[in-house]
Amino acid sequence: MIDPSEIPPAGKTWRATVGLVDPDLPNWRRVRGAQYRELMRALPLTASTFMVAAVLIALLFATSIPAWQLGLWLTCSVALMLSALLLSRHAQPAMIQGPRPGALFRSGTHSALVGLLWSLPPALFAVGSTPEQQLAASVICCGLMALSAMTASPVPFVLICYLVPAALGLSIMMLEIGAITLAPLPIVYAILLSAGGVGAGRALIARHWTDHVLAEQTEVVRLLLREFEEAGADWLWQVDSAKRLSAVSARFARAAGRAPGELEGLPLLDLLSGDTASGDAADALRRLIDQMNGRERFNDLVFEVLVDGVPRWWSLSAAPRFTPDGSFDGYRGVGSDVTEQRRSAEKIDRLARFDALTGLPNRREFIDKLRTAVGQALGDRYHCALLLIDLDKFKPVNDTLGHPIGDRLLKMVADRLRGLIGHDDVCGRLGGDEFAVMLTRVGPGMIEAAGGAIIAALGTPFEIDGNIIRIGASIGSALAPRDGRSVETLVRNADLALYRAKDDGRGTLRRYDPSLLVQAERRRAMETALREAIDSGDQFRLVYQPVVAVDTGAIQSFETLIRWNHPTLGDVSPVDFLQIAEEARLAGRIGEWVLRTACLAARDWPDHIRLSVNLALSQLHDRQFAATVLSALSHAGIQPHRLELEVSETFFLKDDPLMVAVLDSVQALGVRVVLDDFGIGYTSLGHIRFGRYSAVKIDTSFVRGAADGNRESLAIVRAGVAMADALGVATVAEGAESEADVASMRGLGLNRIQGHFAGSPMTPEAAAALVCGDMPDAAASFRDARAG
Repeated sequence: MIDPSEIPPAGKTWRATVGLVDPDLPNWRRVRGAQYRELMRALPLTASTFMVAAVLIALLFATSIPAWQLGLWLTCSVALMLSALLLSRHAQPAMIQGPRPGALFRSGTHSALVGLLWSLPPALFAVGSTPEQQLAASVICCGLMALSAMTASPVPFVLICYLVPAALGLSIMMLEIGAITLAPLPIVYAILLSAGGVGAGRALIARHWTDHVLAEQTEVVRLLLREFEEAGADWLWQVDSAKRLSAVSARFARAAGRAPGELEGLPLLDLLSGDTASGDAADALRRLIDQMNGRERFNDLVFEVLVDGVPRWWSLSAAPRFTPDGSFDGYRGVGSDVTEQRRSAEKIDRLARFDALTGLPNRREFIDKLRTAVGQALGDRYHCALLLIDLDKFKPVNDTLGHPIGDRLLKMVADRLRGLIGHDDVCGRLGGDEFAVMLTRVGPGMIEAAGGAIIAALGTPFEIDGNIIRIGASIGSALAPRDGRSVETLVRNADLALYRAKDDGRGTLRRYDPSLLVQAERRRAMETALREAIDSGDQFRLVYQPVVAVDTGAIQSFETLIRWNHPTLGDVSPVDFLQIAEEARLAGRIGEWVLRTACLAARDWPDHIRLSVNLALSQLHDRQFAATVLSALSHAGIQPHRLELEVSETFFLKDDPLMVAVLDSVQALGVRVVLDDFGIGYTSLGHIRFGRYSAVKIDTSFVRGAADGNRESLAIVRAGVAMADALGVATVAEGAESEADVASMRGLGLNRIQGHFAGSPMTPEAAAALVCGDMPDAAASFRDARAG
């Protein structure tokens, strides 16, 4: 809406003020019409004055000017004034919407004719007259010019059209009577009157512009109020100084579900309080009472009101009223029913705080409730417990049966958990297949009982669309305030206990123990140290353990083993740091360093000695791993057939097409692949049957077990050897530490052995010296030791 405080810039130019141009602005024609109406309104006075002045001029010059000249001039003057009066009477009613086209030209022409007529008395009649006649003519003409400036200023163009010829007539008279210095004065006078007229015209335009804009705004407000009264959802209300309702409107009564007469005189607080007892309603009423007692304005206070027994939500705003003498007279304001908005807000808030799939509190809501419970536990003799629950074997359900079945399974898990917790306990879904239970007022044995019930409930098979689904649960628990005085600490400690439960075989409950935090801190410190060691590149070293033929004792290959000597931790066992490296996604970087370093060492060995390197699981998930192997071989200058890559059987507990594709691409280079840790993966013998491996390494535990006569170990070793022999695949016994182990493995048909009996891990220099003849013959040493 246009600001009524000033005219838009387009209407402020002198040409628009004078009337020469009409800006393309709303209401401008109405403003022009107002200008002309002001002009026409003053025209009767102007015309009458001009006619009286014409008579005075005729009397003044009656003795000095021929009668026919004066008569003609007087007749023309009176005729012009009468025609102007007649014109104004017909034109004024039609100018409400603005002047007609050509009105400015006609008015200016009429004004110019009047000016020309009134330029004649001083320019013609006063020549040869007495000084008294000349002075009288000048006074009359100047007076008419001043009168025109007052009455014609609404349309400055009309004023200027009159002033120019009138001023010229006076200047001519001054020149004719010889008053040359006075000749410019009428022109200056006309200019000043014109400037004043333009200023007055601009003020008039501004006033009428403002009036029209304010009229439009008033009309808009009136229409809005009418719409508000007829179709709006809000209503007006007021109370007297005693807070009793007065002048109750029909709409307010409908909103309250009562007749206006029932509400008249009813205390507002009685209507708002009703039977509601919620904390929010009580707080809103207290704020309302405080502000009304303080006679303060209030906005958007929300109250819960019972309307026909149904809760509704009202939003009230009001300002205090005062009588003319300044005394307090109550409140008047507006109210609206915001029930739908409130319900929408509550729905949005619920979606933000509760899991959409299961209806359980989500992580945010659960943590908030846990924070409240921990705070109460700190000041109470009762404890609260947190149980973190991770579903076992849930991912295969999604992978094999699909996510819709997985979602239904999560709903069923949530239903079973709800049935296991007490009224004051809370169950939530933290995300994915991770749930949590908070137990309040925990007594002795309650955590173990609750954990056992959860494990048993979730271990019971689920049936979905004819599918029998068996999962389980691992649980980690922590007790507040003993195991944590803050939510963050409690969650961290329960999480540590959950990791322990998973490591201990799943399907178990483990409670937090301070030693778990020590182990976690040690692991974190080791991970940090491991990253620093990778970056520095001078803390790792490689050693090489020979693999020899059982019959001849000849060295067939060397297995590469990594060692880590930390400046402060000392020698760290590979068993400790390699698992951390895999979990921290550092194993790939370490594995690449091992591969490249070992290939450089092997280039000094004879061509028949092979190099064996263990692979990390992450390397088999790297699509570019074959390129890395080729780069290492090329840089070291050794043939692909001399490299053996050992892959643990445990990697194949799950079918992974990517690992198979990576192994195939490596074998396509001519690199050998060895199946390591055979037997511990509890997988089928089909791994050997696929023919991807040049050798199978029997795990140390089965070598020892077979040497001790363990039937299971003997069966696994014999089965592996039989299939390997049938496919022409070599077999390697790991952990051969004694002659008895060697004899046992020879009897079972294994081809090669690896262990301290065959040779301990050695430096790259020692390995090179051994295979290049700078040390005693390894095969002879092996035969001598075996004979001894």
